[in-house]
Amino acid sequence: MPKNSEGFTRVELMISTVVLLVIFAGGFGALHQGNRLIEIARDETRAGQILQSEIEDLRTLNWT
Repeated sequence: MPKNSEGFTRVELMISTVVLLVIFAGGFGALHQGNRLIEIARDETRAGQILQSEIEDLRTLNWT
């Protein structure tokens, strides 16, 4: 194949494929971590709501 031919060689295509796979893997890892953090925040929010509800119930009790 002549040196000045247009197009990509197989090696160039393989390297670009590996680079894209690394980028996509990092992106999916970030998405997974983000979803995990959202679940943790949701659980903490729900726990706070339950505690607040219990505190309000205790405040409304007749203590005399």
